[in-house]
Amino acid sequence: MPARANALVQPAAFDRHSRQREVDFARGCVRHEGGILTDEIERLNAQYIAGEIDSDELTNAILQSQTVQTH
Repeated sequence: MPARANALVQPAAFDRHSRQREVDFARGCVRHEGGILTDEIERLNAQYIAGEIDSDELTNAILQSQTVQTH
């Protein structure tokens, strides 16, 4: 039984790791361009990493935040 229980946990752990890598990559791109993510965006990123929101929800929340300026 422990092996099966472990198998059920692994996808969630993989998902979290994958999301963390995505956020780290995006954060690195922003920093490379001389930017710093706001606390608001970092809170959204934390929710995404935790699986509380999905990619579409993260994108929509960022676009609706006060941090995005349109030209």
